[in-house]
Amino acid sequence: MRAALSDWRLVGSFRAITGPWLTVSTGADIALNGQAATQRANQILDDPYGDKSINPANGGMRFLNPLAFQQPAQGTLATSQPRNSIRGMGTRNVDLSLTRVVRVANTRSIEVRVDAFNAFNWLQWGQPATVLNSTGTFGQITTAGPPRAMQFSIKYRF
Repeated sequence: MRAALSDWRLVGSFRAITGPWLTVSTGADIALNGQAATQRANQILDDPYGDKSINPANGGMRFLNPLAFQQPAQGTLATSQPRNSIRGMGTRNVDLSLTRVVRVANTRSIEVRVDAFNAFNWLQWGQPATVLNSTGTFGQITTAGPPRAMQFSIKYRF
């Protein structure tokens, strides 16, 4: 029993990342300058964030409030929303590795290893749709990162 339960090594890492800075764009050439991808929307409410409830229609989280933004007037640029003014969704993650080396002879050994990535299986939300004219999904997060993944390995050294 002592031989089977001793000499194990547990190594882990914790990573917490703040969300990236996001810009809400119009998704159309409102300013009539041929650069639809760079045109920003007007922010008309002080708090651009949604209530983080789940939309039953598509399962997305309401991260941004659609009522907080509007298209600028035709032929003009946005007047109120600076570039990269909204903090996106952050993530956190724990990875664990459990290892044991068993000596077989003087120069030979067997290493048994179990790795768990996203060990606690925390939901890793993606980033919200930030194009104002995206039909029905603006401000919602409909993607997620990978779930828990585990791998088992055996290594023979000689």
